[in-house]
Order: sequence, then structure tokens, then C-alpha cells
Amino acid sequence: MMKRCIISMFAAVVLCSCVGNKAKLIVKVEAIKEGNVELRYITPHEQEGEAMNILYKSTFKDGKIEIELDSLQFNKGRKDCMLFISDNEHIKGASLPVVLEKGRTVKLDIPVNSSGQVTYSGTKHAEVFNQFWNTIQTESVNMSQRNANLNSSYANMEKAFREYIKEYPDAEISYILLTYVVQSMRQDTENALLAYCNELCLESKSDNKWRNTFCEILQGLQLAKITATKIVFTAQDKDGNIYSERDIKGKYILIDFWASWCKPCKEEMPHLKELYTQYKDKGLEIVSISMDSKRHEWLSYLTNNPMPWLSLMGEAQTLSERYGIEYIPFNLLCDEQGNVLQKNIHGAELDNAIKVLFDK
Repeated sequence: MMKRCIISMFAAVVLCSCVGNKAKLIVKVEAIKEGNVELRYITPHEQEGEAMNILYKSTFKDGKIEIELDSLQFNKGRKDCMLFISDNEHIKGASLPVVLEKGRTVKLDIPVNSSGQVTYSGTKHAEVFNQFWNTIQTESVNMSQRNANLNSSYANMEKAFREYIKEYPDAEISYILLTYVVQSMRQDTENALLAYCNELCLESKSDNKWRNTFCEILQGLQLAKITATKIVFTAQDKDGNIYSERDIKGKYILIDFWASWCKPCKEEMPHLKELYTQYKDKGLEIVSISMDSKRHEWLSYLTNNPMPWLSLMGEAQTLSERYGIEYIPFNLLCDEQGNVLQKNIHGAELDNAIKVLFDK
């Protein structure tokens, strides 16, 4: 199985449920001795923007943070929060979920090694959440590895979410995290977690606003799955000219999604050039759409590594959501009407698919 580059890292959407007169959080940060800390919260309608309410903002020393909150800082029983920590140079940092409880002290230990697991303790809920969060994080890391078993990781995530939501059905954090997981998940491939999400959303709307928001997003993604059966895009070439799917002509079209920072993508290029040389006179057209976020990096790569076909730069987030792109390189093999025939095939599998089409 070929190497893969993750498009977007698993977002640690962070919440805290803050209840009652006082809630205390003690954080030990082994990797950062002094720096800045903020505790923020978001509501469902704010999730698309940057505006978030700051509940607490300060500096810390000796790798220790103590935050004490009282009821004056909350206008309801719970607030969706994010804990941001950074050093003074903003080189090292972390954003992590925290669940604060009425009259209780929650402890959070952040290890030196960024790949290590954080530890939540101090209350029964903190211990349950510790197991839940670290399972989600572990499987997210596993899914980014070469030869990842995605079905196994989704199954383990499903078990963790199911158990946590069963024990804490009113918790908002579970639906926040599910929202970000499904947004990076392929909607055209069944897995245990996606099936569970559909099960959750069979029920009518609840008082949990984050659950309702999650189900609306899931419905939108599944609707987008229907439109993903045809290639639709808008992207620019190096000169700023706009292209869409209507400008691409060929008996069969291979849309290749890649990025200049993606080593496996660049390793695949010589093979694509061989295929193009072999089949271009028979009607094969290739279009590369870069998922780079920095235009100058894409242009620099093209200058030193010109492509014999059309190379464009597209809107990574939109394309990722539309076609369920979890990692790159990723491709779509289409017919001349733009109907997607096959998705994400590489190496010998791609060779055989193209051979079969042109041997018809």
C-alpha cells in the first residue's frame, strides 16, 4: 500500500463543561516552562468563525497553570471551551479539551513528548474522559500512518464514542468531536463510526444544540456525496487563469490531487508521466490540482518540476469535503462527461483501470 499524506490534521475541538459556583483546573505542562494560557468557549453558530469568548487569559511559569472559575463567568450551566497553551515565542503549543465540574478540581498533565498521551484526573468524569479522549487521539494518529487500517480505527472510535455518549448523553463535547471527525471522513465508504453517526441522527432534535448542529452537518455531507459522482471544480493556473471542469477535454480524465509538501505525491509523479506518455494520444487527459495553502511553494515546485499536463491550484477545504479526501495523493478517474468512474486508485490498480477503459 502506498504512502499517504494527511490533508488536514485531526482538529482537537475542545470543550469544557463548566457548572456551578466554582470549578478549578490544574495543568502541568512539562514541555513549556513559561508562556501564555487562554480558556475560551464557542457555541454552535460560532464554529465557522474565529470569534470566541475568552473566559480566562494569563501567563504562567514553572510549567504550572491554575485556573479557578466561578458562576459570574458563566450565564448557563455549561460552556463549550478550549484551552490554549503556548510558549512566549509561540513555537510550542497545545489546544486540549477540558471538562470542568461544579466544586471539583480537574488535573491535566501534558507530557514532554508531543506523541505522548495527556492525562486527565481528579474526578470520576475526568478519568472516563481521559480514556475516551486518548482513544480518539490514538486512532487519529494511527489513521495517518502508512498501511493504516482505517476500518479498525473507525471501529475503535465508534466504541469510544458510543460508550461515552451512553454514560454522558447530555455532554456536548462528544458531538463537537464527532463533527470534526466526520468532516474529514469519506462519505462514500461505509464504516462503523459513520453507521453510528447515522443512528444518532435518526432521533428527533434535542435540547443539545451541538447534537443538532452535528446532525445538520452530517446531512449536508451526505447530500454532497450525491454530487460527488461528477467532477466539479474551479481552480487557477500559474498565470491566474480560471479553469473549471467544463474546460477539460478528453476521452478519459484523471484528476490528481497533490501538494508540493507531500513526498508520496511527488514520488508518484514519474509514474503518472509514464501513463500520460502511453495514453495521451488515445485520449487520456491528466489535470493536477494542488492542495497547497501557499501559492509561492506550489509555483516554486512547478518551476523546477514542470508537468506535461494542466496544473492548477484549488480550494483544498472545499475539494476535500466534496470528494471525501482524507489524504493525498488522491485521484478521480472520469469519463468525458465528467462522471467519476473510480476514486483513489494508484500503482498497478490505476494502470489496469486505464488499460481496461482504452481496450474497450
